[in-house]
Amino acid sequence: MAIGRYISVLVLLALPAWAGSIVSTFQVTAQDPAGETISARGVFTMDQIAGTLSVQLTNQVTDERSVGQAITGFSFGLTSGLADFNGAFGDQIQVASNGVVSDLGRNPQATLSDWRTTTSGRTVTVTDLGKGQPKLSILGAATDGVYRNANGSIAGNKAHNSFVSEVATFTFRGVTGNLVADSVRIGFGTEGTNYVVASLVPEMVPFSSSISNVGFDSSAPEPGTWCFALAGLGWLGYRRRRGRWRSPPIH
Repeated sequence: MAIGRYISVLVLLALPAWAGSIVSTFQVTAQDPAGETISARGVFTMDQIAGTLSVQLTNQVTDERSVGQAITGFSFGLTSGLADFNGAFGDQIQVASNGVVSDLGRNPQATLSDWRTTTSGRTVTVTDLGKGQPKLSILGAATDGVYRNANGSIAGNKAHNSFVSEVATFTFRGVTGNLVADSVRIGFGTEGTNYVVASLVPEMVPFSSSISNVGFDSSAPEPGTWCFALAGLGWLGYRRRRGRWRSPPIH
């Protein structure tokens, strides 16, 4: 029967629902202390089975004017345990004094060695300000390969070059706790003080997230998951019992 096959598929889909990755997207749109637009998106992908976390940061400002609009750090909190920093990667570029971009290999997996991590309690902070002036900060997109509005803090600035083009990825291992949703902050500029609280994008809240935490308890599947699974198993049991009780044909 078609409905029986349909519910059987629901059982297969529901049973592993708590065993996959949880993807949470955060957004920042604000102004820096100089009144310039800052905008960034952070995508956190947590796999508690593997104990890993991947964070992809994107600078969404096009043709920014100053390094104050560049992403230079981020932080997040965990409900328990810690996260061991496993590396940072992104496509590295140079910006000349006329704003023209030179791509250093077009490799989105190039190691970003200037980014460092610190922990305070359950809060993890990752930044490229550990050596003073930032290098490998994340810039937004250029227009036709040129940052036309860039001032001297970006264009030809030896202290700040090289940069990362648009997107950087950060990986962690040994993660055991859940992500605390209201703890995510994204940092901009050279002072290390302009960290803006990032908002969880509502339409992309994971099914298993709670009000304060994004993640899941691997020992306790969601109620909705159990409903799907139990409904499917009940239907299969009914079909089997019905077949067993069916009267034999009369010859």
